[in-house]
Amino acid sequence: MLHLSKRMMSLTGVGLVSLVSACMLFGKNAYSETETSVTAVTPVKLMKVPDTLTSDSFHFVAQVEANDRAQLAFQVPGEIQSLPVRMGQNVAQGEQIANLDPNDYQLSLEARQAEYDLAKAQLARAQQLSERRLVSEDMYDQARTSFTAAEANLEKAKTQLSYTKITAPFDGVVSLSFAKQHQFVGANQPVVTVVGRNTFDISFSLPVSVTKRLPVESLRDASYWVTVANFAGTELAAEFEEISTQPDPDTNSYNITLSVERPEHLNFLPGMAASVSVRGEEYKSNWRLPTGSIVRRDGQQVAVFQYDPIAKVVNEVIVTLDESGEVLGGLKAGEQIVQVGANRLTPGQHVRPLVREGGI
Repeated sequence: MLHLSKRMMSLTGVGLVSLVSACMLFGKNAYSETETSVTAVTPVKLMKVPDTLTSDSFHFVAQVEANDRAQLAFQVPGEIQSLPVRMGQNVAQGEQIANLDPNDYQLSLEARQAEYDLAKAQLARAQQLSERRLVSEDMYDQARTSFTAAEANLEKAKTQLSYTKITAPFDGVVSLSFAKQHQFVGANQPVVTVVGRNTFDISFSLPVSVTKRLPVESLRDASYWVTVANFAGTELAAEFEEISTQPDPDTNSYNITLSVERPEHLNFLPGMAASVSVRGEEYKSNWRLPTGSIVRRDGQQVAVFQYDPIAKVVNEVIVTLDESGEVLGGLKAGEQIVQVGANRLTPGQHVRPLVREGGI
């Protein structure tokens, strides 16, 4: 009994040793498969490339004014015979706006024409007699002077007759009317006002205090947008026209005028309130690469690792620096680069953005 028990124990021990060895072998193989099947992903600290172009924006209250504006009047007095236009009516260049009763001026022209014809005939006769020495030089000079005066009076009569008509000096709109048909008006008394309908001026004041951030010399190259109160939500690009050379002593501001083309679907009118947005000249905001982002350096060119968020790998890119170490090119705004420990990575290496939890 005792002998059998020892033998069984011996066999049992052998079995236990074999079982333990098999388990160790199985466990080792399982661990190796797990270790080789998982690819190591390195956490990295990233930074976003900033937008290095920036500009200041300013906003001012403005007013719409007519670019072309003419207050029309007769240059001679008389009774208005016809005034076919009305306020708000479009007129074309050369179109008749109003005319006076021309009868008196027509009669004056005919009288001056008769005087001219007579003076011309008298001068011709005096010239013939003078050549034959049948009249004195004084009589010939008198005939010539009379002809010159008659000729001038004839031209004046023609001009006055032409002054009985008013025509549109440009394509525009009748904005105001000051007279009625059959009304007697004096010379240079306003009859109508015509304003251009395609281009308008936008006037606003630039305070002297703002010129510290928006220099006067930069205004010619600045970008302008105009919004008219009656058409809120519609921005129109405007062009710089002029600026006063000295600030207004009452407001301590410069007067600036822009021009804007009227869209076909908007009915701009002088006097409407508007606002002007001025975008100053773009300038480059300085920034430098973190020391830990540089992989290697060759003069003013350095290599950094750019993160590819789709493939989740890093790729090497070359960045150009200026003499002071500020970034000139090679990266675009919004791209991500490795900020720390870039020299420990290799191109194409899989990484993941480092996210610190709890603010640590």
